[in-house]
Amino acid sequence: MENSLLIFFIFLPFLAAFALTLINMVSQQAKTYVVAAVSLALLVLSLVLLLQPASTQHYVMGGWYPADNIPIGIHLVSDGLSRFMLLI
Repeated sequence: MENSLLIFFIFLPFLAAFALTLINMVSQQAKTYVVAAVSLALLVLSLVLLLQPASTQHYVMGGWYPADNIPIGIHLVSDGLSRFMLLI
């Protein structure tokens, strides 16, 4: 089963890091709100993944599926252990 929520665990921190460099020029206190919002969003996404069925979920970035059992590209996997580790 393919799950596109997995990409947000990579995308949101990178987006926040870029936004923090721009926000630093404007306000120091706004950085606190951005970090809190991104942390809360990642916590909510972790809980959503944890509450989904217990099957292993995959996301193949860029649509590059393995060819002849040779892995090409990046393959994100969400199983029980990785879901638990997201909450720690």
